[in-house]
Amino acid sequence: MADPNLPSPHNRFFQYSFSNLEVARNLLSSKLSSDTLDCIDLETLELVSGSFVDDQLRESQSDLLFSVAPKKAFLDKPGVGPRQHAHRILIYVLLEHKSHPDRLTPFQLLRYVVRVWEQLLREGKPLACVIPLIVYHGEAPWNVARSLTDLFSVPDGLKRHMPQFEPIFLDFCQQPHDEKFNNPFLQAVVQTLRYVWDERLRLKLPELVELYRDITHDGRDAVPLRAFLVYIISAAPKLDRQELMEAIKNSFPSQGPALMSTIAEQYFLEGRQEGIEKGIEKGIEKGIEKGI
Repeated sequence: MADPNLPSPHNRFFQYSFSNLEVARNLLSSKLSSDTLDCIDLETLELVSGSFVDDQLRESQSDLLFSVAPKKAFLDKPGVGPRQHAHRILIYVLLEHKSHPDRLTPFQLLRYVVRVWEQLLREGKPLACVIPLIVYHGEAPWNVARSLTDLFSVPDGLKRHMPQFEPIFLDFCQQPHDEKFNNPFLQAVVQTLRYVWDERLRLKLPELVELYRDITHDGRDAVPLRAFLVYIISAAPKLDRQELMEAIKNSFPSQGPALMSTIAEQYFLEGRQEGIEKGIEKGIEKGIEKGI
């Protein structure tokens, strides 16, 4: 009975984490191909406001749009005309957080990229190159279409007539356990997204809390840690409350009481919301029984 117009905990955590330009820059620098990085200057990365996700899909998708300047070396290459000098390159990041993969995601992503172009035209701006990126962290591995052409079964003679649209694809569930990122905040976020659905979350809780202790300077900058706590309590179906409290007490002995209040408050809010939703469901059931 969740309201699709309200942001899910996955959306909130994604928006909070990757709106940090240093986190986004580190992710892109580690995951974009070398020839793509040769064309763009990530030091000029900026966040563009707005969302292009369908309203009915907001519960399972979230998006961010970035703008980046092309590198001068790219602009000086033969064949790059003056019109290309006038505008920046866009990077569209779509977070897919259904528990199981959706084979139509590449098609949905193409629709969102077209909406970006339509907005540019409405604003009187030239069309820009859009680099599409899918980030997935569902419970099951992604074993369906990764590109638009994967959705069609056509002979080779027809393939050249099909749109060529191949997004960059990141499956955090399949992220190597030992892969490290230069940015500690990004490392903590990726590990959180990786294990939020996983049965091994209870075993990883102490390690995750330690990661957030390091980036919050032992709790002196508690905002990332509180964002993590709110997210993990709201979104993790296999979370053990007592084990989370124990991990917090061990890693933050002095700040423990304040952080415990955050945990308790979030559990209260989650329980209250669940009670509201169950009340709505019971009301609907009674209405049906009475023939209303």
